[in-house]
Amino acid sequence: MKHKEENLEYRTLVLEYERTIQNEVSHAIELYINALKQKTYYVTAESNRILSEIQHNYVLSKKKLGTASELEVINAKAEYDNAIYQAESYKLDYVTSLSKLKTKLQIQFLTLSDIIINKTNYVHVIMIDDKSMQKDVNNYYGVKAINNSILILKNKKKGAIKARWIPSLLIKFNLDWYKMNYIYHSNEWENDMMGGRIDMALNFPLFERNISLNEIKKNTIQIRKKEIELDNIMETTITELTELIENHNNKVKLLPISKKRFNSIKLNKEMMQESYKLGATSLIDLYQAEKQFREAKRDVIFLELDIILLKAKIGEFLGHTMLYLGQNN
Repeated sequence: MKHKEENLEYRTLVLEYERTIQNEVSHAIELYINALKQKTYYVTAESNRILSEIQHNYVLSKKKLGTASELEVINAKAEYDNAIYQAESYKLDYVTSLSKLKTKLQIQFLTLSDIIINKTNYVHVIMIDDKSMQKDVNNYYGVKAINNSILILKNKKKGAIKARWIPSLLIKFNLDWYKMNYIYHSNEWENDMMGGRIDMALNFPLFERNISLNEIKKNTIQIRKKEIELDNIMETTITELTELIENHNNKVKLLPISKKRFNSIKLNKEMMQESYKLGATSLIDLYQAEKQFREAKRDVIFLELDIILLKAKIGEFLGHTMLYLGQNN
């Protein structure tokens, strides 16, 4: 029984180690995704700042020519100041997120590479039926660890019951070597010899029964507590995993719609550029079209990054963070 307990404790220790590794991988991916998001925020805000500056200067030049009012100048200046603030704010957030990632990876120099989902078979919904869900939840770290704890307690309870009712037989075998001694009265040496002895003892648990009974009661309560804990963690795990999968699938379904919107806004921006060259569109209208274009592009990038992060989180729940991050998933 002791060997069985030690084996279960070892398996629990291995589970905790594997969970720690997967948590570390998942956390690193989360920090990387967050740094990419902050980088995208900063790049978008910096582009808006540059265009806001152009727009502000354009309105000032029109004011000098008498074709723009003071109110238009104030509005352009307010928008430019806001763009400066946004750019600086997102720059600081980006630097902070990059610093956290470097600390996590324990490196001093890091260049972020953009992640682009360019394979249609990479992005698809994750389908898990109730039977598979139950199987996956049973393999979850926390569930397996509690199951091991319950088995250990049951094994201890079994040992306590045995100690209370079943007598124990102790068999001890002694093997001794007797050295040669000189015997004076006979003027001769006694030969060396080896002698063996078997001791047997039968132990009846008469005085330890109360101790064993208390141990049985304690183990029974501990087992029940662990079973309740197991039910709770299974329910929580199913809920959290279901929410992650639904969130992932919703974003996957939204991605093609977001890309379609981006393509339409991109086409509108290109038409506005041509119209501006012909003098049919103002610089302000062109600026708004380009701003919408960058924000639509940012939304597509964020959706792709969210999908990757959710894949990692789902994989972590199922015991392998990279499970759904292969090119065919």
